[in-house]
Amino acid sequence: MNHKLIFLFIILTGCSDSRDYKIKFDHVERLEVGDKIFVRGVYAGEIADLTVDQDKKGLVTISITKDIKVPEGSKFILQSDFFGFQHVELELAKYDNELIEPGQLQVGENRQMDTTQFRKLTREKYDSMLQANPGARLGDSLFKILRTVYKDQKKSDE
Repeated sequence: MNHKLIFLFIILTGCSDSRDYKIKFDHVERLEVGDKIFVRGVYAGEIADLTVDQDKKGLVTISITKDIKVPEGSKFILQSDFFGFQHVELELAKYDNELIEPGQLQVGENRQMDTTQFRKLTREKYDSMLQANPGARLGDSLFKILRTVYKDQKKSDE
């Protein structure tokens, strides 16, 4: 029990001192401020800000714990889970590379999880399907509600 409290204390105190990095992604439709950043599956920070540039690309500011050093060549990957929630996975490059300066613009990679082949639909085909099929509209609405309820529940659990 004491080990869990110590670990939680280290995580909470480590997250209060962070570095910000800016990443440009092709699209960030479901990403939200507060979504998580992971390094090798371990929580490392969160999305601090989201904007769109003149090219309609997503500019994302992430805030990660100060003790994580981000070397040149590291990858910032925007991924989706089964429910459509998104997070950024940071794949660190070799530690002997020079470090990326906080605030320096990086190019991210979009990587969608696709267990059903459903996400291979283009946005136009998906919108067309929703307009033509009332059942698809209902299903899409229910998924949005469930995602919101699930996300609210996760926030209240934290």
